[in-house]
Amino acid sequence: MTLKQKEDFFKSFQKTDSERPPLRFAIPSLNRSDVIAEKTVSSLTGAGVSPSDIFVFLSDPSEKNEYEKVLPKDCNVIPGKRGITAQRCFINSFFDDGDRIVSLDDDILIVRKEEKNCVPIDESFVDLSHRAFDFCDAIGLRMWGIQPLSNYNFSRHQSIAGLNMIMGIIFGEYAGETDCQPTVEGQCEDLEKSLLHYQTYGGTLKLCDLNRKSKPFAPGGCDTFFGSKANRDSQCEEAYAYLLDRFPKLLQRKVNDSGEELRGTGSVKLLRSIVGSYPSLLLHTPYRPESSKLPDDSNGSRDRISREFLRRDFDLPTSWT
Repeated sequence: MTLKQKEDFFKSFQKTDSERPPLRFAIPSLNRSDVIAEKTVSSLTGAGVSPSDIFVFLSDPSEKNEYEKVLPKDCNVIPGKRGITAQRCFINSFFDDGDRIVSLDDDILIVRKEEKNCVPIDESFVDLSHRAFDFCDAIGLRMWGIQPLSNYNFSRHQSIAGLNMIMGIIFGEYAGETDCQPTVEGQCEDLEKSLLHYQTYGGTLKLCDLNRKSKPFAPGGCDTFFGSKANRDSQCEEAYAYLLDRFPKLLQRKVNDSGEELRGTGSVKLLRSIVGSYPSLLLHTPYRPESSKLPDDSNGSRDRISREFLRRDFDLPTSWT
């Protein structure tokens, strides 16, 4: 597929600038002023994001001066809420209803898949983010995210709609989504949000060739909040028990080779459901017609989602009633 063909594909669903709501970039952070400046904020500004559109939400307001010393002058440093669940809900309610919010972890570099490697994103992240939201609008969804695994060998030039795990590392949502805000305490709020979007709208959109580089369990962030990885794992187990009880048809325990249920971080999995497979939304990636198709309008997408929900004996998305 030539670049011209790819641009024509985008034109089939992209909105004009005047039709698009404001786009905001939100970063919850705790005890990582130097890291956020070096990683996430640097990655965003390097990909064309204006510092004035970046909002850093602090779990500890006393760190405000420390953050302002190292961040670009026009960045917005906002006293937020303590705990990632409360922080996510605060961020969604902070902006005007309908604003487009891209939330990111505070210690990442944004990368994309190229052949057998991962390289820095080579287009405006503003354009890509708007394109992802425009595509969600075209197929009736309200949230998008990235490949959950950092291993680029699992990435592919494709976008998948359905029951996806959208991790809090990078995701886009609309402000004012009160029906899709997490309630689970401590962590796993991104898993709950993914499940709520499936129940409410019929799914989420995953950009399978957009990824990130980060250091798992780095100092600061959740480890500072929980005090230790052991405490974090213990709380995660409590969160899993809560979510398994709340979403029994969408989530289940993983089992080992002996058939025993696993416990701890990463011990549950989604009962995945794909309702649409589409071309990559990144500009400089090929279009593979054998595995993807052009987007339907939202009514066509509703038909596919409806058939999948009925097949699995689910109630239809709550937003449809």
